[in-house]
Amino acid sequence: MSLPQISQPHTNVVLPTGRKIKIRPFIGAEEKALLMAKQSNVQEDKITAAIDVLSSCSGIDASELCMTDFEFLFMKEYEISVSQKIDAKLRCKNTECEELMQVAIPLDKIEVPEIDTSDKTIEVGKDDTGKQVRLFLKIPTVGDSIKFTGDKDGDVKLIFESLKGIYADEDECEIESYEEFSKWMMSQTNVYRECASFINSVPRISFERTWKCPSCEHENNTVIKGFESFFS
Repeated sequence: MSLPQISQPHTNVVLPTGRKIKIRPFIGAEEKALLMAKQSNVQEDKITAAIDVLSSCSGIDASELCMTDFEFLFMKEYEISVSQKIDAKLRCKNTECEELMQVAIPLDKIEVPEIDTSDKTIEVGKDDTGKQVRLFLKIPTVGDSIKFTGDKDGDVKLIFESLKGIYADEDECEIESYEEFSKWMMSQTNVYRECASFINSVPRISFERTWKCPSCEHENNTVIKGFESFFS
């Protein structure tokens, strides 16, 4: 008798943005890929491995998800593949103690934020003909977010990747290159600040706990937020 083929169950999932997909549990090769990535000190390696695994388990391109959907999807995959709890370490904030406490966090206690999927409109001002100039941004994808990790101009490049368009009243402005856009944006007032605030404000999954240190009895309030805190 040849080795049996085991069918994988599928689970329906609704992402925070409202998208409906089906996922299956991790298989051995995917578990190994995640374990190997976990040993890396480079956060980009861990997210890239997670993107590859989530894409395989869901049949979608996980790099095109926003960070909120990405983190939620990974949490759901972990729940059906590994455990309904995840281990984390909380450090006492008493500088004379700094004891680490191991805790098991129930995944259903992790806060999943609501997310507004509408484009961001930024009022730039009026041009020399009196037309109102507006800049439109979409929520950045996780793939774009890690693409520019370590780049000193990474925030500006992410803004460019998230750009939906620039309009003077109803007329769409032509943008020849990233360099042209970057030079233009940096010559405006408050536009860079508003764009950077938007791309850096994508909601993240989080968990908050108040606890007493067993060593020094210091009262702590700890907030764990984002993929890198839960799944690294």
